[in-house]
Amino acid sequence: MINLIGFLQPTLPYRFELYLQVLRRFQSPSLLRVLDNAVWRVVRHSGGLALLRISADADHTLRVECIAQSGEVLPAELLTIAARLCGTDIDLTPFYAFVQRDPRLHSLIEPLIGLPIFCSESLFEALIFTIIEQHIAWVSAQKAQQVFVQWANESLVYDGQLFYAMPTPERIAAAQPDELKPLKITNKRIAMIQQLAAQVADGTLNLAALEHESPQTLYQALLKLYGVGHWTAAVTVERATGYFLHVPHTDVALQAAANHYVYGQSGRLSPQALLDALAPYSEFAPTVAHFLLLRWVFDKYPVVEKSP
Repeated sequence: MINLIGFLQPTLPYRFELYLQVLRRFQSPSLLRVLDNAVWRVVRHSGGLALLRISADADHTLRVECIAQSGEVLPAELLTIAARLCGTDIDLTPFYAFVQRDPRLHSLIEPLIGLPIFCSESLFEALIFTIIEQHIAWVSAQKAQQVFVQWANESLVYDGQLFYAMPTPERIAAAQPDELKPLKITNKRIAMIQQLAAQVADGTLNLAALEHESPQTLYQALLKLYGVGHWTAAVTVERATGYFLHVPHTDVALQAAANHYVYGQSGRLSPQALLDALAPYSEFAPTVAHFLLLRWVFDKYPVVEKSP
């Protein structure tokens, strides 16, 4: 039975169709799926799992439905999770006003105005998925993440299709390292993921508490974790909070995007050259970086007509 959970009123400007367009460019969807012009996602709630379907009405209101579930669900809890996944409470009007004053920057950002700043379900998810992406191409990272959630097989079934949830820390920590070999990431990163999962599972690392800290405090706390450097910490903060704190200047895709859009050249900028290129944007430089990278995704990667 399909249950209407409620409605979300996004902070405008907000264009749900751009959210769908980003997700349709994922060649290997893992947690988020696009079906019938809606976002589908299995989330964890206090009673178990719930498969959410989120769609947009004509007035930009988002409709949140529970399509399948395990355990009793609380609508308010699921609405809070859905708002996080869709970035409905994030206000970018100061950034858009800044962009409006720079004609060249506006020409780059204008097609993406209203693009939701969607977040991970949890800080744990943001951190683990970001670690998987270290030092590999975006398409390869997608495949690794897809393999990862399918391996854990924590899922719900609807209409004959499996929809996967983020693996729990306990499930990840208990795995034999060889079980994660199909991700095709380094042994070091597999060990890092399992170590972090074990620390979360036994309470040594309280990521849930860190979620309530300021972005800067969270960033500094992440840097103290083994194997977490600037790029991983900065990207994790973005995905967990929707707040753009630092330019991830070692990101090779961002280096290429900035060189293309700022200078009209091919190839990658050096990390310092990237920082120099975005320096004129001052406190908005990290947000500009995010939108340049998303513009790169829109321009470089075609829409996958049907999600696997």
